[in-house]
Amino acid sequence: MRRLLTSVLAVSVLTPAFAQAEGSFSLATGALSGGFLTQQDHYGFGAGKQNSYANLAYEDNIGDLRYRLSVGIDSDDSQVLFDDSYVERDFGLWTLGAGAKDWHWGPSRYTSLVLSDNTRPVPGVYVSRAPSEFESPWLSWLGEWSGDILVGQLAEHTAPADTKLLGMRLDINPLPGLEVEFVRMVEFGGDGRDNSAGTFLKILSGFSDANSVVSNQLAGFGVSYTLPETPLRGYVQAIGEDEAGYLPSCYFYLAGLEYLTNIAGSPSIITLEAVDTRVKQTPAGFCGPNTVYTNTQYASGYSHYGATLGAPIDTEGTSMTLFGKHELRSFDLRWSIGQFDINQASLATHRLTPTRTKGILATVGATKSWDDTTLSAVVAYQDFNLREASRGVSFGMQLSKSF
Repeated sequence: MRRLLTSVLAVSVLTPAFAQAEGSFSLATGALSGGFLTQQDHYGFGAGKQNSYANLAYEDNIGDLRYRLSVGIDSDDSQVLFDDSYVERDFGLWTLGAGAKDWHWGPSRYTSLVLSDNTRPVPGVYVSRAPSEFESPWLSWLGEWSGDILVGQLAEHTAPADTKLLGMRLDINPLPGLEVEFVRMVEFGGDGRDNSAGTFLKILSGFSDANSVVSNQLAGFGVSYTLPETPLRGYVQAIGEDEAGYLPSCYFYLAGLEYLTNIAGSPSIITLEAVDTRVKQTPAGFCGPNTVYTNTQYASGYSHYGATLGAPIDTEGTSMTLFGKHELRSFDLRWSIGQFDINQASLATHRLTPTRTKGILATVGATKSWDDTTLSAVVAYQDFNLREASRGVSFGMQLSKSF
């Protein structure tokens, strides 16, 4: 997988068309002192107590072909990063691509239980379909539909190393204001495991079982509904960590209520969101504490570079957060205040903290743009300790310029 991505990016850089193209460069740099939960998922700072980065990117398109080469250095990594680099081509409504793109699957603007910005992008190949109505009259009642298939490789995994990831998403709009999303995520293969094409096709089809294919699967749905002629939207995401009769079971949840309004003439979005990654034990003795984002076959769990691919609170946690976004006259303002209860089962192996930890996290961020230059800043206060983010005030700033 890694060799494939390197080759694809090299082709996009060395082709003569690249030398003739008139694309755009962007330079970005940022730094964060302290560190706080959700710093990457909500504000774009990499995981780690202290974080600084610099990034140079070039992007352009030639007809239906688009490419972006992004080269960065992060203080938490001792290597050059190619995150957010990709090359992709449109074929009508379909897009075929390869690279390390950011993905966010789910109805929430802030959090996803299955694929979020909580960790670095997963490098891989992907196929996407733009929204359009079904051509078949038998399916036209489903409205517009879109979807994605992602096949990538996860980093910093052990037992086995080189674990693969398959992600599938289908989105339909059967009624005005109603959006329904189905997702399925599978960890499979890896060092010493069956990585054959036949095994992959079994997993892709959904008819594999634990006796024939070793994998870790999550699947579920998201629903978003905007009330007619109102600025109110409600949403829920439910993901199952186990399987019963080829259907998801042992669910964990996310739910939110969003209100679009004007405050003193400024367009605003106010959102109240709850996340719960606890799972109760079934009457038959399945699931229970430490089910979400963990797996006996894949010791590193559902993670990439040591952080969960889903909700920042990880397993056995709950959160209730109020978010605000405001488009003011001269700058954009956003804020949040939330109550977090993390590792409620006091799991020693928990990625965030070895004991139960709870408290409040408050953030305020602002973004100001001048032509091709954008400056963003955030101040956060966290009154609880985590392995990579201690109690106290954090301050971060990011500056980017296009030319």
